[in-house]
Amino acid sequence: MGGLTLYQVLLQLAVTPLYLKYLGLDGYGVIGFYLVLLGISAVLDTAVSSAVCREIVWLKARTEQRQIPTLVLSTERAYWGLVALLTAAFLCVVSFYGKNWFAESERLQNQARQIGWLIGASFFISFPAGFYNGILNGHQKQVQAGLLGALAQSVRGLGAVAILAFILPDLRLFFVWNLVSGFFQTAMLRRTALGCLDLPERIPPFSWRAVESLRAFAGGMFAITGLSSISLYADRIILSKYISLAEYGTYVLIGTVLGGFSRLVTPLTLYFTPLMTAHAASGSCSEMVDQLQAFFRWICVLLVPPLVMFSLFSDEILALWTQNPHLFSGTQKLSLYLATGFLLQTACYPITTMLYAEKKISGLLQGAVGMALLTPLALMVIIPKYGSLGAALTLALCSFVYFFFILVIGSRALKKSLLFLGRNLCLSVLGAMLLTAPAFLPGLASSYRTYIFGALLLLSFTGNLLINLALKKYSQSFFA
Repeated sequence: MGGLTLYQVLLQLAVTPLYLKYLGLDGYGVIGFYLVLLGISAVLDTAVSSAVCREIVWLKARTEQRQIPTLVLSTERAYWGLVALLTAAFLCVVSFYGKNWFAESERLQNQARQIGWLIGASFFISFPAGFYNGILNGHQKQVQAGLLGALAQSVRGLGAVAILAFILPDLRLFFVWNLVSGFFQTAMLRRTALGCLDLPERIPPFSWRAVESLRAFAGGMFAITGLSSISLYADRIILSKYISLAEYGTYVLIGTVLGGFSRLVTPLTLYFTPLMTAHAASGSCSEMVDQLQAFFRWICVLLVPPLVMFSLFSDEILALWTQNPHLFSGTQKLSLYLATGFLLQTACYPITTMLYAEKKISGLLQGAVGMALLTPLALMVIIPKYGSLGAALTLALCSFVYFFFILVIGSRALKKSLLFLGRNLCLSVLGAMLLTAPAFLPGLASSYRTYIFGALLLLSFTGNLLINLALKKYSQSFFA
């Protein structure tokens, strides 16, 4: 799974500069807005697909496999109905207000309504793929689901680049291809997922009782992830009204880079979640703490070096990446604030995973409610005056508050202080900054900057690994 995730991250990083080349920053801003809509709507997918996965595992453990086809097919019908309602709501907004939402872009303003309809159609076709992934995960087919996802992303990304390069660099063609490739992805996943079921010759009728069995778990997941999505995506929704598409495209581009780093954490979450759940079931607090610390150390080792490097040298890295030295300038503060917020949010994952395993989600729900109220209100005050830079700084400060809150409720749940994790994170960041500092030395030939960045990044990874191994011994003595 780790290799497939890395491949998808690298593919995304490879095609993004080509999207910028053929569509421009304003066109990429529209793509970014579409990705935000998918992210917000993924609340439904996370809640339902996780509940379906859990229920399938539960029924298989109780040797009640005969109920699985009824559960899956009934939930599928209800799920598609909800997706249709969401799509209809979005298309209504596009029809009445879509042309006036973004700041004017002369190149795209006459295409706004057509692009909106294509985005709605792409959403309707592509979004249910997550539901079928949940079915495959419930049948322990994670690798197969990962392979299909990697194949679909390759077809979507490389096909879009080919169309833009050899046919016409038109944003409408991009979404047409996204619609076509999304149809084949969803159809392929559906066929594979339903192939795991022992389907009877006669399709069972719709069962509300089967759908009701998912309500409690899906409802809890929906509440937490729904509230969290408000604080996570409020900046991009509000910013889209107040800044130009080109500036919005820059903001989204930096978010895309950070999103690629977040994919590196997915295999860690898949690995540590069952381990923590097993320790929670057995009541082994010391082993739970060990797994939590290991999860946190891996986040520091994998994320801190590239985030520090990107924050300090974002102008040069973006120019090297896009091969356009005149496109980006003055992005260091924006990158620094966004990377800080992203790192603090990701650093919460080990503790939230532990709390889910212990079934202690009341604190998480309180935190989600607080952030859902605090973040949008702060952004609506800051963004009209300070734009994207103010939004990024606001997110960084809100993320710091949430990180401290998670440390407190995690400490209460384990009855052991976890504040030392904040110290470890600060030491990792400081170590990475010191190890990448030589890049600031004058006289380094610009033609060798790529190799210098690579060497310093490798040095930073090595140094962070040694720092966290040393901190591991101190943490063990702390809990002894």
